[in-house]
Amino acid sequence: ATGELLISGPNAPFYKTLLEPQIGSGFASCTGMDTSTRDATFVVGLQGVHPQDKEKVGDRGRDGGKGFQRRLGEVLLR
Repeated sequence: ATGELLISGPNAPFYKTLLEPQIGSGFASCTGMDTSTRDATFVVGLQGVHPQDKEKVGDRGRDGGKGFQRRLGEVLLR
């Protein structure tokens, strides 16, 4: 599923931007895609974030989303 592509494995955008730099110790249990409502949602949460790294989470999370949008655009152009 799309949600798994965003978080699973070392090539996934949110894995690269949030876990590789060790901002958090892992994804929170709420992380993933929820399609149980009319409007699907995708949530990324981190656990084990050090207090001094709190501000980095939002910035890097947005970077991960942009990385996915860029890759999706490349795939669609092919």
